[in-house]
Amino acid sequence: MLAMLPEDKQIKGKSLKEVLLSYSTGDFNKTQLSNKSKKDRRLFCAGLEEFFKKEGWSFNEQTARKWVMSKHTRQDGSQASLGSQRRYVAQLRAFNNFCIQRGYLAVNFCQWIAKPSEALTIKEIPDLSDEIVFKAMILGTTQSKGDRSRSIFIKQESYDSMMFYRFTSRRSGEMASLRGKDIHTEAQDPYYEVTLKGGKRRKFPIPANLIEMMARRQKNKKAFYVTPITTIKHFRDGLRACGVDEEIVMQCNNHTFRKLFAKEKYRNGEDISKIADAMADTIETVKKYYLGEDLEAIKKTVNNSKYIKSGVPLSDLMNEIMEYLRVKTEDARFEMPRILMNKEKVLFEFDLTSEGKKEMAGKLRSL
Repeated sequence: MLAMLPEDKQIKGKSLKEVLLSYSTGDFNKTQLSNKSKKDRRLFCAGLEEFFKKEGWSFNEQTARKWVMSKHTRQDGSQASLGSQRRYVAQLRAFNNFCIQRGYLAVNFCQWIAKPSEALTIKEIPDLSDEIVFKAMILGTTQSKGDRSRSIFIKQESYDSMMFYRFTSRRSGEMASLRGKDIHTEAQDPYYEVTLKGGKRRKFPIPANLIEMMARRQKNKKAFYVTPITTIKHFRDGLRACGVDEEIVMQCNNHTFRKLFAKEKYRNGEDISKIADAMADTIETVKKYYLGEDLEAIKKTVNNSKYIKSGVPLSDLMNEIMEYLRVKTEDARFEMPRILMNKEKVLFEFDLTSEGKKEMAGKLRSL
């Protein structure tokens, strides 16, 4: 490891050129980069090199902020999307971290550069039913008459990866980075360990309906021998075969599966914080983009059905009904209702407040 520079909050000159060259190769990564990641890394470093040439080869908080600001506008003069701005900050933070790991810096000053919230950068996700999604999964991966063995294999891989998306809610990058040795179906509670967005490793339980499929992949170098791009291509082919409008088809990706995952969990009465944890996402993002406008409608469905499924004590059910009524009776003319249980009947009795009595008296006088 190289000696720490006296000014541990910046890198200059030859040292900056060395660390930028090292970073561009990807040789020091703990896990091997994909070809796409290598290409992205090279393009990022090439752009950063041009910037440093103009700034006198100095990397510190001031030049970092200046580089980020320069990325707010595209070459044609238009405003860069919030998603692009977020990605640029994330790339610069990663480079800053690399400089620390290699001993060139002691401070990650890029962490102080704000990036747009993920909740502002996710595009609207089409709302498709489970029935349509599963039908599309099947139609998009059904063997054609002229398919060769390789095509048949890839289609089966795509179907399995879509099943993985559907029942685990994993992101594309998380699925792509999953290796056979990360899968542990032999454990008492089967689990897999995956690299999340941001690089953190985390264990998740394997859903019961996926254990057999995941067990077949434990000896694979890569858990799935298909790219996320190919998987979504097959999914979109299936949606077209289902007659879904092309505009909606092109908006569908792995987030379509994440939305289905979130809605199903919420319909079954699971707390949003637990859903967000399973999805490795924020509660804010889950509410806004994966449950969205359906949140209240789904909540009503849960309130109307989960107790019948669970068979909880009747007193608990009465409390839930009262809570629902409390929300629905925010009217100054009425007192809170009382629940009257008479033999096998449940009755609700409402009392008028003084304001309500005046209004009622006025109506009676007008009769």
